[in-house]
Amino acid sequence: MGESRLAALFLTILAAGTAMVVAMVALLVQFTDGAEEAAVWRSLIVAMAGAGVGLSVTAIVHLSLIASRRSAYLRREARVVSWTEAWCAVAAGADTPTVKPVDTDVAAEGAALVLQDLTGEGAQRIRQALRDGGVIEAELSLATRGLLGQAGDSTAALGRLAWIAVPEALPLFEVASTGSERASRAALLGVMRVLAEQRKPEQVGSSVVLAIEEHVTASRDPEATRPYLTAVMMAAGENLPWLCRELLGNNETACVHVAALDAMGRSHRPEAGDIATTVLLGGSTGETKAAALRTLAQVGHVPPLAVKTVVKAASDEVTAVRVNAAYALVGVGQAVALPTLWHGLADPAWEVRRASADALLRYGRAGEEVLWRASEHHKDRFARDVSTMVLGVPTRSPAEPATANPAGKPAPASRTDLPLIGDVVVRGQA
Repeated sequence: MGESRLAALFLTILAAGTAMVVAMVALLVQFTDGAEEAAVWRSLIVAMAGAGVGLSVTAIVHLSLIASRRSAYLRREARVVSWTEAWCAVAAGADTPTVKPVDTDVAAEGAALVLQDLTGEGAQRIRQALRDGGVIEAELSLATRGLLGQAGDSTAALGRLAWIAVPEALPLFEVASTGSERASRAALLGVMRVLAEQRKPEQVGSSVVLAIEEHVTASRDPEATRPYLTAVMMAAGENLPWLCRELLGNNETACVHVAALDAMGRSHRPEAGDIATTVLLGGSTGETKAAALRTLAQVGHVPPLAVKTVVKAASDEVTAVRVNAAYALVGVGQAVALPTLWHGLADPAWEVRRASADALLRYGRAGEEVLWRASEHHKDRFARDVSTMVLGVPTRSPAEPATANPAGKPAPASRTDLPLIGDVVVRGQA
């Protein structure tokens, strides 16, 4: 609500309240003067009527302001749609439209909407048209002018610039990366989108890395920034591998390393496996090691150089590392993965036992056969329980024979085609 409208509403409420106070004071005076009962009732009626009129006027003014604001919002939306169509035409090769100073914000918003899903030459034509029309300069001025005060208009302009993604805004994004939550998130999105548009990421890479560092450093809880960092790094596009290597090669905090690895895993880019392998072989520990294993699990393949490290990680002292190692083993050869996962079914931590069982289930027929065998013959009671749970087999009562299960499926003990997994399963059968 604008300041003028808010002032009008305040004055209306003040006038109504004043009328009510005057009426009640008059009623109180009549009581103290010993006025007749009829006069007292008349005063009471007048006071209540005045209060009702005051509240009615207040409600009417408030509703009119809401209606006016809604109407202004619809008019603005129509203007944004018009500019969206204009920028689509520019992307297709039309001439640059004239942007009036009063229309710079809606023109920028329309361009931001188009540029969210547009790349290539068409996007560059729109950005150049925004420069020629003075829109970029106006948005930079608006965002800079109110940034330190965290003004709503300034933050909105910063958000539009993030989607427009012009290199001229990089210095502004660096400053905003340590501002309010909304401003800092817009700034990080902006630097990532600018990076995505570069053929040579080194040209703006230092600014991107610096913005991430300052954002995490300024945060009261750096670990809480990790989910958004992971998501926003995906906006780096083809330059995501370059960015992740830069971040992992610097002395960043663990949350930045984890965010970079998670972004690579979600991207499913061909470089993800090599980057995760480099981190594992580099002696990573804790959450960073777990994130590298998680990346390999998301890729679905473990490079030969990392197989021994993944197997060793399955017995790491950190629970999160063992959990992610179990999932990564799905991408390892059967002769190595199945015995390791068999041991994982008996891990002291419930999370690791469940991860090992899930990994075996994802392994396909061979892994499922191991689960059937474990559900009946594993020497660890907890391993038998988690295998049964994952397979979805009801627990057998003591009165039921061990050679059949309630679902009617032959029990593993009666089958002769189950693969043995070396001495591990042989000892489990004994």
